[in-house]
Order: sequence, then structure tokens, then C-alpha cells
Amino acid sequence: MTFWLGAALAMLAAAIVVFIVVRSSVSLRGSTTPWVIAWVILSLAAGAYLVHNRLSHVGIYGRTTAAPPSAITDPTDPAQRAALLSHARSLRFDSITHGARDRQYLDSIEINRSTNDTAVFVSRLASIIPEANAHRNSLGDLMSGKGRITAAVMVHDRTRGYPKLDLPQGLSYLWVDSFERTAGWWPDSGRARVVIIPDDQTLPVITRQIVISHHPGYSFNSPQARWTYRPEDAGAWWTCSRFGCCDLN
Repeated sequence: MTFWLGAALAMLAAAIVVFIVVRSSVSLRGSTTPWVIAWVILSLAAGAYLVHNRLSHVGIYGRTTAAPPSAITDPTDPAQRAALLSHARSLRFDSITHGARDRQYLDSIEINRSTNDTAVFVSRLASIIPEANAHRNSLGDLMSGKGRITAAVMVHDRTRGYPKLDLPQGLSYLWVDSFERTAGWWPDSGRARVVIIPDDQTLPVITRQIVISHHPGYSFNSPQARWTYRPEDAGAWWTCSRFGCCDLN
């Protein structure tokens, strides 16, 4: 239990005790004093809780990812590619904050389930870097008709990308939109579309479906991005909204 939450509960308990003691006093029966004292202590308890809540989620307050210019209405439209890349290059991707970005070798692993033998193919060195304010976006920013560039990916190979995730060689930007809630334990979890936009305009734009997981009560004080590993291939995970993260696999 944190200090502030403990303090709030202690004040609440004190308010109840004070109210009972003062209210039982013969000299104060019929007086409004017990109510005033209890009200003051309860107000202090509420204030302590609000301060605790604010400090716990301090990272979500501030600027969000800059919205794209109004002329950008479809990130898959070749006619809008130049404007979209210009917007992407104007954003700040956090490669400075400790632990914000991730750089790993991505292994493509194919499993023969009949023999349980595995074959590991050539690794690709890749980096994933979150947009500096992506952890403050609202889910409304990621709905259909809107969208944000929330991360950048670099596959450090001039000729080959990472086909398991449809990541081309070189630098690409990850645009997220078309979020839809799905039934489940958390009401704000769901699926969305990620548009992989290569910085090299000779390479095509690629779209895939991703999962957005909502974690109520938990927030990030800074943007985060990670490569994840599963039995058969790698995946990508990054913060893309308040209390939520995107998962590409």
C-alpha cells in the first residue's frame, strides 16, 4: 500500500472515530460541530487520494502525439505518401530515455510439429522506437477516421526485412487507426489496424491487424517499446495510448 493511499484510509478511519466520539458528547448533542469536523477530515482524505492518483499517473499528463495534417485522410493512399512522411519526420521518437527503445536480433523460427525439430533462419538486427508522446494518446485518437504515428522501426539490413512481421528493410513508421472494442474482461481492449509506412517511397505500404490491450489503473511515465518472443517468431509491443499498448505479432 502506498503512502498516500494509506494516509487517505487513515484519515477516513479517523473521521469516523472523531464523528462517533464528538457526536456522543452530551455537550455537543444537536450541534453541527460534529458534522463540520467530519466533513473537514473527509475532505482531507479525499484530497490525499486525489494527489495520490495524480502522482501515480503523472506520465499521462502532457502533450499527445501530434495529429497529422488535415490533408492526410488515408495513410495507404500513394498520393498522400510524401505528406505523410513529412509529418512522420517531424515527430520525435524517444531513443534517449533509458529503456524506451529496444534493439534485438529477430530470429525467424519454424517448428516442425510432427518431429518437434526447429530450424532457425538468418537473424535480422532491428530497433523499435516509440513516439515520444504516444503513451498519452486517447483511444479516440486511434479510431477510424483518425490515427497516429506511434512508433518507428528500423531493420538494419539494406536488402532484406523481417517478413514474419511484414517489416521492410530500413526505416518504417507505424501508424495506428481503426480501433474497435471487443468483448472481454476489459471494455477498452480491442483490435486496430497498423499501417507500416517505409521511409523509402519505392517500397509499398503494408497493413496488418494488431491488438490493443487496456490496463486500467496502470500507466507509463514514459513511452516504451519492446520486441517480444514467442515459440515460432518475434513480435512487437509498444505503448500507443493511455493505459494501453499495441501488440503486433
